[in-house]
Amino acid sequence: MASRGADTMAGQRKLLNMDVLLKFLEAIDKLGPTSLYRAAKEAEMTYPTARRYLRISMEQGLVINLGRGPRGELQLVLSDQGKECLSMLRNLQRNTLGAS
Repeated sequence: MASRGADTMAGQRKLLNMDVLLKFLEAIDKLGPTSLYRAAKEAEMTYPTARRYLRISMEQGLVINLGRGPRGELQLVLSDQGKECLSMLRNLQRNTLGAS
């Protein structure tokens, strides 16, 4: 039995799931300046998955790190571009579900 991701070549990135990205961005938006742990918990995703989505979101300018909190955790917020992306994903999801 092949493991998850066994069909990808070494060095290739996994594809993003837009529903997971939507949940991740919604969690950060809802919680305001928040840690990755809290965002992962709110989005009901594993910490490693949240870290992967955070890295990609920061590379694309969707999430901003405001620095470290009192316990050393990251303080994450959505950028203006992240808010636009979140709105677009919500509309896309709404239109997709409405068309079904």
